[in-house]
Amino acid sequence: MTRKTKIVLGLAVALVAFVTGWLWLGRSRTEADDIDPATGLSGEVIAAVAPVQRGAIENTLTIAGAFKPFQA
Repeated sequence: MTRKTKIVLGLAVALVAFVTGWLWLGRSRTEADDIDPATGLSGEVIAAVAPVQRGAIENTLTIAGAFKPFQA
């Protein structure tokens, strides 16, 4: 390897490291960065809930043409 190739390769590695560091440090904090995202500020656990509704369970399939079992 010639000296010029080594210099170009070193500069390329340095540039990749710089861009990677720039992107890593420039990102904003997210909820995933928290130690325990399920706990609120006062320490209580937060859980998502949904109201219960009674109803019929239906699942219909409408297709054009003839139905063949392997299409399901």
